[in-house]
Amino acid sequence: MKRIVGNLTNKDNLKRLFVFLIGLFILAINYNLFILTNEFNIGGMTGIATMLNFLCGIKPSYFIFISSIFLIILSYFTLDKDTTYNSVIGAILYPVLIDFVKPFCDLIAPNLSFSNIVITIIIAGTLLGIGNGLIYKSGFTVGGSDIIMKIIHKYQHLTEGKSQLLMNTVIVLLGILVFGIPSAIYSLILLLISTKIVDKIIIGISTSKMFLISSKKYQKIKEYVINDMKTGVTILDTTGGFLFEKGKMLQVVVPTRSYNAFKEKILEIDSNAFIIVSDCYEVTGGKKEKKKLIF
Repeated sequence: MKRIVGNLTNKDNLKRLFVFLIGLFILAINYNLFILTNEFNIGGMTGIATMLNFLCGIKPSYFIFISSIFLIILSYFTLDKDTTYNSVIGAILYPVLIDFVKPFCDLIAPNLSFSNIVITIIIAGTLLGIGNGLIYKSGFTVGGSDIIMKIIHKYQHLTEGKSQLLMNTVIVLLGILVFGIPSAIYSLILLLISTKIVDKIIIGISTSKMFLISSKKYQKIKEYVINDMKTGVTILDTTGGFLFEKGKMLQVVVPTRSYNAFKEKILEIDSNAFIIVSDCYEVTGGKKEKKKLIF
């Protein structure tokens, strides 16, 4: 615990903790307002807690807390210490926050009851994605299923993604027996929405496209990029893997809004150009002509 508190005194770590706490609050509010009341099974310890609450009336926060403490102890002896330390705060705070925000959620719940289940799924999935995204971005975890995923990854030699998919598939299938098939379908859609949101928060929203262009008319394309698009271009030397032909490849980053126009222009210059396009989430530095502001 001393190590955990010591790490949090760092300014950067305090910022991470703040982001983490916001994520936890969002998850706790979402769980009380939408997940539990609509009997959505989102996998992990939270999904099991929802099923046990439905079957036996066990308070979800109690099960999440007890199971998380057990898994932290298991993590300490089976995984690296950093994983354990980063899970302690979330494992303790998450179930506490579920109970802490419940009165507030009960108060506003009547105003957030939607007759259309699709709206509920979209809101719940979005909030789940935002909450998890902020938590993952902060570098902390809420323990629980994250620990199980890492243990499976370590001892069964599966990737973390496959480990998580395996675990949540089992829990969602169990949810079919408890809540029925419609609830399972709703839950899967919710999880898909959540996954997309998490990716956007962690990686970012792509505002640019990166083009890799292999063309014998690379000089003309380069001139268009520099003179007309007013942006930079990098020329790479290439060697074909089949015939070992030498060539040139252009690397250009353009705003997403210019994607179609730029692609059409490339093909207009050289209809045989080989083009690779990928999302570009962050661009810093480089040469770009400054725009004059007219007032």
